[in-house]
Amino acid sequence: MPLSTLTRWQPGQNKKRECILETTQFDASQLCSRKLWQLVNDKESTPIQDAELQEAVNELTARRHYLAELARIGKLGDSNHHA
Repeated sequence: MPLSTLTRWQPGQNKKRECILETTQFDASQLCSRKLWQLVNDKESTPIQDAELQEAVNELTARRHYLAELARIGKLGDSNHHA
């Protein structure tokens, strides 16, 4: 599972801004199919790494969900689609 680094800003005690880095693991199997599809279909508005995108596509393929949509946007290879 790829790691993602999320950055959020939090005000410090001296009115300075501190950058806090959080490392999270992306686990496609923990997300519902609809959320996976949203991540795959709207990559521009969702900060997702290429490895995470591929993991989401693989999970949807394994579940056999959104196969037609994945094929339509070119994310589903011919070897994966046996509908």
